[in-house]
Amino acid sequence: MYIELFHPLCIVASAAPVLDPASKDAAAIHHLFLLVFIICLAILVVIASLVLVSLKRFRANGDMLPQQNFGSHRSEIIWAALPVLIVIALSFISAKFIVSHDAGAGEADIVLVGHQWWWEVRYPTAGAVTADEIHIPVGRKLRVRVESADVIHSFWVPQLGPKMDMVRGHPNFVWLQADQPGTYEGACSEFCGDQHAWMRFIVIAESETEFKQWLPGRRGRRNLPPARPPKQAKTFSSPNPAPIVTRSAQAALQPPGRTSRTWPVVASLQPGCSTTRTRISPAG
Repeated sequence: MYIELFHPLCIVASAAPVLDPASKDAAAIHHLFLLVFIICLAILVVIASLVLVSLKRFRANGDMLPQQNFGSHRSEIIWAALPVLIVIALSFISAKFIVSHDAGAGEADIVLVGHQWWWEVRYPTAGAVTADEIHIPVGRKLRVRVESADVIHSFWVPQLGPKMDMVRGHPNFVWLQADQPGTYEGACSEFCGDQHAWMRFIVIAESETEFKQWLPGRRGRRNLPPARPPKQAKTFSSPNPAPIVTRSAQAALQPPGRTSRTWPVVASLQPGCSTTRTRISPAG
């Protein structure tokens, strides 16, 4: 079953969203990745070339004793200083990105709570609530407060921005923005239990008008799945695993006039590297 994860199609499908940024934050991460990749590739080419030259030029020839070289302080300083300078430069660039894209604590536009094993999405200003489905207006930067109701989760939408850990009792903040309309897949990138593979969600970026039409229909708390007791929340596995609650959560939150349909999930622990799960969508 786990061999399917290393299938070439699985790897390509999993990497595609990361290489296709749809927001300024994701594009900045993409550019940083390319910069680090090019530097590492150059280092690999230089080292591999030196190894090949050494193998060819200084190969042993019978009983002839090769010229002995005990090194020099100058060469050692150069070889030590160069990697240190590269690491310092990459650290500076990475730190600059982290500081410039820090959402900071403040009033949240969206509150996202991770549960085993589903996502609770709240819009505090509008009093709206949904599950496993985040709606955002295109072009608007939203501050999202992420927290956990049980174990550590990690919020990640590869095409829209960086990862952010969700720790119980310690809320974190992250920016969420999409520059173009569409449906973007997200997932929990921190192993959170035996049904971690179901910790999937979608972000639907739509026009401001469509967002304002959708939001009123989600007002009011509906019947959410019951929270697990704290002691049970820390349990990663059990002889009788609990049923997947994602579909029941969506069914409980499903407003009148909406139906359920399936959408593909890539790189799950299923044969063929794909499976389906239910999400709420407009009727018709």
